[in-house]
Amino acid sequence: MKCVFASGFLAIMAAFSFSACAAEAPILPGSASSSAAAPGIMANTADLEFMVRALPVLHSSVDLGERILEDENLSPGVRIIAEKAVARPQDEIIQLNELKGQWGNSPLDLETHAKEAMQVTDPTGAKAVPQSQGDLQHLNDSWGGEHELTYLLLLRQQLGDSIELAEELMAEGESLRLRDIAEQMVQVKSRRINEIDEYLNTVNEEPRELR
Repeated sequence: MKCVFASGFLAIMAAFSFSACAAEAPILPGSASSSAAAPGIMANTADLEFMVRALPVLHSSVDLGERILEDENLSPGVRIIAEKAVARPQDEIIQLNELKGQWGNSPLDLETHAKEAMQVTDPTGAKAVPQSQGDLQHLNDSWGGEHELTYLLLLRQQLGDSIELAEELMAEGESLRLRDIAEQMVQVKSRRINEIDEYLNTVNEEPRELR
């Protein structure tokens, strides 16, 4: 009888010990437990590809907006649009980097991709223009000095690129947090495009079709 009691007591203690260890064990990224416990920070290939492609586009948007703001002759309306174009991508970069930190090491070298040289498309569709120090001046000269129209069309192109990436992520991504960021990007950047179009209409300029 004592042996039966002792064996039963040991079985209960072993089960309790196993439960305690399981409760304290960390959830590793990519494990089955992590998928059930924290679906908001899981990442699939589409999520990682979005991060790799989105970070350079957002950095490029900030850089473009900052260089536009260096123009001391900007009209108040264009300055406001450019300031918004800088502020929002900065917030999105912070959010993406924080999320990347939660994922830990990934198969893709995100830092390398984010620092690669970026290019923007000439709104005339003629060629791709490297984002160097003189690219805006080159475009302004080729367009006959239409500085502010050039700025707005470049910003509009960047916004469209960001929306396209975000929509792809929303269709195929797995991370709930990343999908939320992408949804906000679509909403905010769509409003920015509408503001640019409205501004162009107020100055009797029809928005040119971007190719």
